[in-house]
Amino acid sequence: MTFEIVEKLKVKAESISANHISVIVLLFLIVYLFRADDIYNLQPMWRKRADTHLYANGKYPLENEALPSPIVTDLDSDGTNEIILLSNDMKLSILVLPDVDNRDEEDKILPHVIVKCKTMLSPKSEQLGWPVAMTTGYLLPYKSMVQVRKQVIVVVTDHWQVLCFDENLQLLWTQQLRNMSGTAHSQFYMKSMSVLVLPFSVKKSDTGMIIVGGSYGHKVHKDEHTDKNETLSEPKSSEQQDTLTHFSTFALNGLDGAIRWHHLPGDFSGKRSEAKTGHHWKLALRKNGLHIGELGWDHYRTDLIQHLPHSWNNLRDTRFVAARMEKQLDDQSKDNTESRPHPIRSALESEHLAGYAHGGQRPHNPSDHIPEPNAVIIYNQFGIEVLNLVSGRPITRLSLPVEGATYVNFDGDFSIEAVSSGGAGGRNPCYIDVHRFYPEKESINQIAVCVTKRLFWSRSWSYEEDANRFLAPIVVKSVAKKSGILQHLMGHRLPTNKVAYDIVTVSSSGRVTSHSSDGAYQWQTQTSSSWFEEGRAALKDKVSNIERWEIYTKSFLPNYQSLSLQVYGTKDALVFAGWKRLTLLDLKEGTILASHSTPCHPTAPLVIGDFNNDGWKDIILTCKMGYIGFSIEKKASHLYTLMYATTVFLSIIVVTWLLHAEDQVPEDID
Repeated sequence: MTFEIVEKLKVKAESISANHISVIVLLFLIVYLFRADDIYNLQPMWRKRADTHLYANGKYPLENEALPSPIVTDLDSDGTNEIILLSNDMKLSILVLPDVDNRDEEDKILPHVIVKCKTMLSPKSEQLGWPVAMTTGYLLPYKSMVQVRKQVIVVVTDHWQVLCFDENLQLLWTQQLRNMSGTAHSQFYMKSMSVLVLPFSVKKSDTGMIIVGGSYGHKVHKDEHTDKNETLSEPKSSEQQDTLTHFSTFALNGLDGAIRWHHLPGDFSGKRSEAKTGHHWKLALRKNGLHIGELGWDHYRTDLIQHLPHSWNNLRDTRFVAARMEKQLDDQSKDNTESRPHPIRSALESEHLAGYAHGGQRPHNPSDHIPEPNAVIIYNQFGIEVLNLVSGRPITRLSLPVEGATYVNFDGDFSIEAVSSGGAGGRNPCYIDVHRFYPEKESINQIAVCVTKRLFWSRSWSYEEDANRFLAPIVVKSVAKKSGILQHLMGHRLPTNKVAYDIVTVSSSGRVTSHSSDGAYQWQTQTSSSWFEEGRAALKDKVSNIERWEIYTKSFLPNYQSLSLQVYGTKDALVFAGWKRLTLLDLKEGTILASHSTPCHPTAPLVIGDFNNDGWKDIILTCKMGYIGFSIEKKASHLYTLMYATTVFLSIIVVTWLLHAEDQVPEDID
């Protein structure tokens, strides 16, 4: 029986002609060439209203009324993410999504998010201040897959008060780090602040560590916060100014908030009056002198260069990272140092970020994978500072003075390049200045971005740009596809060990442009997420309608972020918010994946996280009306691919039949 089946198959195979094979190959080729891309959609899921009457003007929030961004995380390790939100009524809430399964499809009213639990931020305390930083983290170290850890929530105010809550919003402890006078708050504002929770302990009796750090800025030097009719006096004491503007750091015991170490002005600088040398501790602050035991960053450049890019624009860009820092020996070869695995990069692999519910490990932080951390890295407006994790002693620092610029290592060596907006004072959004910052300062390139280039023509739209509200360029790891046969023959598409970068810009007219690190044009896309027309109208009505101009300049915050569409993977997409439009863009080819209108303009940076636990990133938009959650939904396009391929295949068959119809001669009938 088996022999007969084999013989029949052999006969069938021998009957297959070259025409049959060509038709099959043609069919597969048509399916490949005319395959449809996956369809993405930005779907509004929930909303959370804000009490607008609590704003200072009763209508919209100002910059000094900004709150910490919401956090999407799994607090109790049950595989379900929650939303931690701090509202303008000083209430800290844990939110869960509404039941969308029972929602009527014809109901166009966006449901409110469900409040799981909430609490007030210590209403009896007069020293509370305004919350400026919030984070979550684990106090216990990661041990195994069966371990169930619960995170704590830490909130820090501009009065240096720290509040720690458990996963049920029960207040565990509070700690007042610094006593600020009323005069200080009238002359200074909180310029940078961040907090980090680590599962490491200074003492054996401690349970975890909480690191808090920040600094003030003087209001006189901040024009947008100074009223023309209001006169702010300079601080009477230069020592007070040095103390407040210095970036101060504290390490607390996660169990009770006890201070384990601090890095304040004058710490680790010797005695405040050196009799032998006559060197005063304040001179070190003014001249960026080194602290006791602190070395130049060249001694740690192998590890420190791995923590670039770095960009600081506002308070939210301040952050802490735990790391393992090792001093580089003089005889240590570059090949050996560059081949060493980097702990931060290995901590961000897909199995770590996928999460327990999607085939990965238990929820944990990247710091859990750093072997024997000995330092905390601080990203602030001064650059990158490194402190000893156990004592707070300064190890080294990398001064990066230009705020708004992105510092990156393009060439894979030990040089540092700076990417910033061009023009005088970095106020021209139509040009990108690329210059080398280290070892020698020199100009490398100036890229024109307000130009549309085509094969036979080019067009400049620099006059359509708004210099009052523009976005600085961002630098992302290169994902753009190199187009053209010449690029292919030159081997630009081949994988290499070198980390390449793309420079992405978003203009006020809604155009998104991508260039390589050497200034080569890659792609440009026109979107509807613009704000130039609103800015021009507000400027035109500045005298007759001053409120419109103030909303545009003081409340509106256009912003964009790179992200991976899934909870793990490469950051190959870009989401950005214009005046009243949200757009999701592909960074590989510049394709618009999805877009959706918004009821109000954004007032804070977008928040990225998987709040519906489907394995795909979601977006939280903050505006004057409150918060709106958008989910990213993906739909397969197999039906469209089948339809396109069938249409093309049948068209080829029909055209072939028509072309050969005349060659068919009917047989003579005798």
